[in-house]
Amino acid sequence: MTLKHLIACVGATAALMLSSLAAAIPVLSPGGPNDSLVLTRAFGSGAFTDHYDFHLESPAAAVYNTIRFEFDDPFFGNVGISGFAAQLSALAGGPILAIGFDSGAFMVSNDFFAGMLGAGDYRLTISGIDNESGYDGLLRVVPAEMSSARQSVPEPASLALLATAVLSLMLARRRRVALHIDR
Repeated sequence: MTLKHLIACVGATAALMLSSLAAAIPVLSPGGPNDSLVLTRAFGSGAFTDHYDFHLESPAAAVYNTIRFEFDDPFFGNVGISGFAAQLSALAGGPILAIGFDSGAFMVSNDFFAGMLGAGDYRLTISGIDNESGYDGLLRVVPAEMSSARQSVPEPASLALLATAVLSLMLARRRRVALHIDR
């Protein structure tokens, strides 16, 4: 093997390693230091579809938010993104797990909350027709146990104790009223 072939092999191996690194998707760790994905698009003009792929290490809930400007200006004209849409789905396909919805006027926020995502690969797709607006946002994952507001259901014994107390108070009041009338 000549030196020329050796350098070519090393160069090809390095290129292959770099391309595999570029293809790796970010790993999000709920509650850890890597718990969010930054979403950004510089202002531009025309239709776009942006894909943000990520791997979720453990079950979590996802909170998504983007901010963009929407206004009519005499100098700039109509600034905004028409048909803005965001949706979360499994990377391998399947049903849409969450859809973003708009709120606000001048500074428009597009948000969703996706509860109970299992560990795996996901894709956030953001699309629309940009008219010099762009967007900035964040997708954050939180541990599953922090995402749901668990409502405690009283056990039957507690309910029975409460019913007994209320019934006792009603009987005591009735007896006192009856004694008051007899006098």
